[in-house]
Amino acid sequence: MKIRLAVLCLTLLSAGLRADTIPVKPEANHHDQKTKKLFVVMSGAVYSAALMDMRRTMQWRDWYQQSRQPFYVSYEADPFARPLIKLPKPAYYATGLALATGVNFLAWKMEHSRRFHKVWFIPQLLSTGGNAYGYESTWYKH
Repeated sequence: MKIRLAVLCLTLLSAGLRADTIPVKPEANHHDQKTKKLFVVMSGAVYSAALMDMRRTMQWRDWYQQSRQPFYVSYEADPFARPLIKLPKPAYYATGLALATGVNFLAWKMEHSRRFHKVWFIPQLLSTGGNAYGYESTWYKH
């Protein structure tokens, strides 16, 4: 067995094949330039929609406080934002941006996954759509 291996090595060396000339199967690269640009655009959309929705919600909350009407958390339709509504503004914005960052991180991990690389944009799409719906459906009176 050792002799066969030695003969094979000597044959390859004598044929002039080096290790850098042996063809290697290229790895699949799912992260091309078009996907990078789309990810950046979708990330911007996630942050923009989240900030617009948070601003509208805070305006709505401030209106309730100024009009001295009771503020009911049950008016918030988003189940993730409902427990956060009574936080101070800076904490509410920080938490909302942390959630948006988590959505973008999840999409980034899915984009680099072998299993989910074809559907990586779905978390960002759902987040943007949900925040856009929340922005439009929030009743705000000037």
